[in-house]
Amino acid sequence: EKTFFEDLPSSAGMGLGKVRGWIVDKTNEYLDKIRTGKKVIEENELRVESAEVILSGDYKRLKDGSILYTGTLNVLLKHKDPGMKIFITADGSDPKSTYFHREEAVGQFKFEVKDNITLKFVSQDKDGNFSRVTSLSITNEDKKYEIRLPKQLIIGEPQVSFYFSESIKGLAITIKSLLKRALERKIVDKKELRQEIERMLNEILEE
Repeated sequence: EKTFFEDLPSSAGMGLGKVRGWIVDKTNEYLDKIRTGKKVIEENELRVESAEVILSGDYKRLKDGSILYTGTLNVLLKHKDPGMKIFITADGSDPKSTYFHREEAVGQFKFEVKDNITLKFVSQDKDGNFSRVTSLSITNEDKKYEIRLPKQLIIGEPQVSFYFSESIKGLAITIKSLLKRALERKIVDKKELRQEIERMLNEILEE
């Protein structure tokens, strides 16, 4: 009752105000707007189903729907219609867009994942209709604690974020990735790095 007599007619799309506040009868106008809205919804209804995601490997699905795995994760995208096109991206970009690099498959697509990716995929029928874009965050626990620089490096010092591990294994991964990035960016050479690490260790252990 509250939806149809208060919330819906007074919404921005309707603009009719609450029914009990009407001075004149707006019933016909109200019904016409509902019919128009229903028609728009039906015309834009997605007629294409998404492909199914089938995973195999040592993984677990977290509460937010993301995937955490170790080693290698096998991913199979399979549509119940073997003739359906599937477009896939692994960097978070829109799989519907031709402006981004994307994989194209028919019926199904199988691949291995060893890194951290944001998988997005969409199905398209022969008439060009798309399904909803499905997004899935996939994280390799072995690489979860790596420090990764942005793909588009900015001038100066890039800001990065990382998980602070509570295990010695994760801590080692973080430190190793940080030092590798320093060498890649030529902040120090190997000799200088060795000397600085020894100096820092001595300083920390003597505290």
